[in-house]
Amino acid sequence: MYYPSYRDDSPRVITVIGRATLSRKPDTVIIQLEVMTENEQIQQAQQENAYKMNQVIQTLIQSGIIKEDIQTSSYIIHPRYDYVDGKQVFKGYQVINSIMVKIKKLDLVGHIIDTAVKNGVNQVSNIQFTLENQPIYYQKALSDALKNALVKAHVFCKQKVQKNAAKFT
Repeated sequence: MYYPSYRDDSPRVITVIGRATLSRKPDTVIIQLEVMTENEQIQQAQQENAYKMNQVIQTLIQSGIIKEDIQTSSYIIHPRYDYVDGKQVFKGYQVINSIMVKIKKLDLVGHIIDTAVKNGVNQVSNIQFTLENQPIYYQKALSDALKNALVKAHVFCKQKVQKNAAKFT
């Protein structure tokens, strides 16, 4: 009887997972500041809102925020209605203008918020503590994780070679 020689030439796969952790204190705060106005006339609501928001932006710039770090994030106009005796009654318009402000000096955050509120902001939300150069730190952590995976793979392969060598001695 003839038994053909069987040899498995398929590649072997080793999966190695590298891990790395990088901790940094936040160096930037991004906050959303909103001015909301209401009026029966849409033009009046818009004009009042624009006046207040311009006042807010000017005081932010005077407080040390550069113009490039202030961006409009949304501008919304809503009609307002009440219901009286089951009937819808038009009450006017609501205008909401939102800006995102990047603050690079963390010790100024409270002062900036207080100043903005004193000058017309009536909603503060979405406060984010972040890193200015986040991609640099991500690349560093990724590089460290790759080094960790390579060490693990090297140790695994070395152990495998030693184990196979022991079989032949």
